[in-house]
Amino acid sequence: MSDINPRTIVNDDAIVALAANIQEHGLIQSPAGLRDGTGKVGIVAGGRRYRALALLQDDPRFQTVTVRMAPDQATAAFWATSKNAQREDLHPADEIRDFGVMERRGVKVADIAVAYGVTEKHVYRRLALSNLPAPVLDALRDGSVSLSQAAAFTISDDEALTLEVLALHMENIAKGWGGLNDYTIKTRLKPGSVKGTDRRAVFVGLDDDTAAGGRVGGDLFTDGTTFDDPAILDAVFAAKLTQTAADYPAAHAWKWVEAITDSYISYQFDQDRKFGKVHPVEGELTEAEAERYDELAELANAAALGEEGTADALQTKRNGDFTDE
Repeated sequence: MSDINPRTIVNDDAIVALAANIQEHGLIQSPAGLRDGTGKVGIVAGGRRYRALALLQDDPRFQTVTVRMAPDQATAAFWATSKNAQREDLHPADEIRDFGVMERRGVKVADIAVAYGVTEKHVYRRLALSNLPAPVLDALRDGSVSLSQAAAFTISDDEALTLEVLALHMENIAKGWGGLNDYTIKTRLKPGSVKGTDRRAVFVGLDDDTAAGGRVGGDLFTDGTTFDDPAILDAVFAAKLTQTAADYPAAHAWKWVEAITDSYISYQFDQDRKFGKVHPVEGELTEAEAERYDELAELANAAALGEEGTADALQTKRNGDFTDE
């Protein structure tokens, strides 16, 4: 590698991806070099390709490659600087459209990833964007919509609603108010959806919700799932909770269980039923254990010091437990 080459920092994973691309599609553009006084050739432009080729030396096709030679050092320096300065990645909108075209031609995701030197996850996300209506991609291309805003539009499969929300976004920009943020776009596209992290969704699960007719959506960009029929989710949640409560006593030797759909147990609930409370009997530590417990209590970061096992054991003993009675 020539000292003239300005690229000194490279991403090893990117070099591996480039090597896979070259192995699959061949070396499209040759590196450029300059011969020094000893006759040795240093690479002045194409350092990433040079490093990728070094990983392919078990393939006879790449054991010898053509290098474009600079006639003098001044030309070599110009090539080295110009090659890196003039390089420009595809605009995301153009890449998205190209990914979509390749997929429609039957090119597999893995092959698209190799061709572009990106991860398959990146390809899947771009393909999700390629299914957006053309006006959204046009807005992304002209800068009216950011990449994250475009991603927010992917949660909708209703083109008419998507274009309606896009029109509102563009109208707000025209009025100088700024466009809709990602959250607002999502809530306008799916105003009643429930996130997959909601306690009801977690308890019910995808299978039970869809079996009851619930529609499930997704957000590939946040690895999230949405439950798009809240009324169905609530009905399945209530039914499953009631059945779980009915089955619980026999399975766990409880006398009585009551299902409550609220997210908390109110103070009034206890008061109305005049419940009593049973408390565990506090354990007693030996003198040595009590001293050790106090030592650990004074340490602000006992876990980081590797004391969590002893601390947990002493705390558990001190907390006590319920008696058999």
